[in-house]
Amino acid sequence: MLWQIEGNMFSMDEVFGLIDQFCILKPKQFKKELTKRRTIEESLLSILVITLTNKSKKPFSTYASQARNQFKMTFKRLFYCFGFSLFWLLLPVCLEIYYGGNSNIGMFLAFQGICFLIALPAIILSINHFIYNGKLKLIFKKGENKFEVINDSHSIFFNKKDVVTIMEIDSNSSRAPWNLYSYSILKFKDGSEIWLSSILISSADLNMQFYYGKKEYKSQWIPLLKKTMALNK
Repeated sequence: MLWQIEGNMFSMDEVFGLIDQFCILKPKQFKKELTKRRTIEESLLSILVITLTNKSKKPFSTYASQARNQFKMTFKRLFYCFGFSLFWLLLPVCLEIYYGGNSNIGMFLAFQGICFLIALPAIILSINHFIYNGKLKLIFKKGENKFEVINDSHSIFFNKKDVVTIMEIDSNSSRAPWNLYSYSILKFKDGSEIWLSSILISSADLNMQFYYGKKEYKSQWIPLLKKTMALNK
């Protein structure tokens, strides 16, 4: 069954996915999600191609509900979080080039030192989050309560219903260069915990995967990870 919303075609699974996102995303973000979807012409064309090339598969079959959402650390996300601090690190050099290298060496080194201190928390956070979550992968499947956590080469399955609390810890320094760094802690019934960096998965993406458990929020000046997982199994 297909639904038409603002000129776009949606399967039943996609409609339920949009309903979930509507409660979380801001209006502009939700509008952007709609524009990413297939238009009527694209949908009809895909149906025609699938029908002619592979009759054994039905358009918008239940196979689509098995689509995987995989999360892992990416350089793009890390650069996004570190970008403002990188600006401070490069600022003295850029000014030195702009003014033709005529500044006093002592003044330049002093200014560079100040800028380095401003960027230092973000450098520490990037290294810290990469150490604890750099080899971690999260895999969610639509329509399934279980999700997979891969740490290096070790794979563990968890049940979403066993998550009793999702605690989000962000920086209380809203104007600091490192304010984009944060992490979430999944707490399970048996006392197990999984610590997840925002570079690995944002809090918005994480909340879209979990309907169970209460939400808690805390702030730290520098949100450092202390562990990857603590399992009581």
